[in-house]
Amino acid sequence: MKAIILISIFIFSLTTLIKAQTTVGGLISSNTTWTSSGNPYIVTVDLLVDILI
Repeated sequence: MKAIILISIFIFSLTTLIKAQTTVGGLISSNTTWTSSGNPYIVTVDLLVDILI
């Protein structure tokens, strides 16, 4: 029984890590830096960069 619980916790933790992502979209109107810690970046709508940036 303990093994089943531990395996369940492991699988839940693994799926949580896999789903970690950063969603982006819309207007970028200020200086923005995307770092590797935010990977993967998922663009959900058109991404626009203000001409003044």
